[in-house]
Amino acid sequence: MAIYIEGKTLCPLCGQPVEPTDSPRTVAFSYFVPNELDPLYIFNDAVFHTEHFDAHPLHDAALARLAERERRQAAHTCYISGTEAVIENYKNPANLIFTDWFTDDPADPLHEYNYRYLNKYYFEQWPERQRFLDAVEQLDVSGRWRGPYLRQLLRQLTSPLQPAWSSEMQATYKQRFETEHAA
Repeated sequence: MAIYIEGKTLCPLCGQPVEPTDSPRTVAFSYFVPNELDPLYIFNDAVFHTEHFDAHPLHDAALARLAERERRQAAHTCYISGTEAVIENYKNPANLIFTDWFTDDPADPLHEYNYRYLNKYYFEQWPERQRFLDAVEQLDVSGRWRGPYLRQLLRQLTSPLQPAWSSEMQATYKQRFETEHAA
């Protein structure tokens, strides 16, 4: 969620501080746009006055992108295997990767991988593995992307599989995760 500091956080659209008295009239976004060249990046991890956000021409696109991210996260399914993305299947949180938004272009090879869970237990044998890695690397050098996300993703995907946690650690993690994500 966006960091809010009373009297210091500025609305990116008007440049004025978002005050505590503005609370019912504010909108806050979490991190959901990793590409600094994406027109929606202005909404990434930020707090706005509602009146300015509602009047912004990208208002609907920002809400749609965020809704898509939340929908795909809620599905909690590994794109590669179709298995549920639960600790028992990936054994260590470092082995489960959630991709961010790559592109709006349906013709781009990365479009189908927007907001997907990838379980590293299946990644090495995935027939599309090299095509996916090549497409991420190509996007990184294409000039259509700015920011550290693609390099971080490539490091995560090509790093060794992390050892399984003990059953006790998995149970503790699962309980904490379920508590934090309870509806």
